[in-house]
Amino acid sequence: MSTKREPGQFDCFAKLADDEPYFVLRAKDPSAPALVELWAAERKAQFGDYPKLEEALTCASAMRVWKDGHPEAKPSAPAREDYKPRLALLATLAALDEEQFAVIAAAIDSTAAWLEKHGRLRLAEAEERTAQSAPRGSFRGEDTE
Repeated sequence: MSTKREPGQFDCFAKLADDEPYFVLRAKDPSAPALVELWAAERKAQFGDYPKLEEALTCASAMRVWKDGHPEAKPSAPAREDYKPRLALLATLAALDEEQFAVIAAAIDSTAAWLEKHGRLRLAEAEERTAQSAPRGSFRGEDTE
């Protein structure tokens, strides 16, 4: 596991290309542990088990322990009251076993495929109807005069 003082075996900073974007989740972020666990579950579903995943899960656990020991560490912005159920959902998803996660991932993939096929078709149909009903020259911001 990596810290600022002690980079771990899988620390990414030395491997980053000079222009490669990256994103850091800090332990003070209430969503961070569950998001790290979701990332690990998704990677395991994609690529199988490998050592970096164990480090990710260890880090998620350490984030919770650190946060509990540092009540003064607040997120950059307070969570909206209506967001708290989402945090519970993230924690629930992160706690799924591999088989449960695979079932939900398959359902999401299936839904995404359907939307890809049908959603874009419907969007194209709506755009066509709009183009047909618009006064000549007015489609896509063109002047009507």
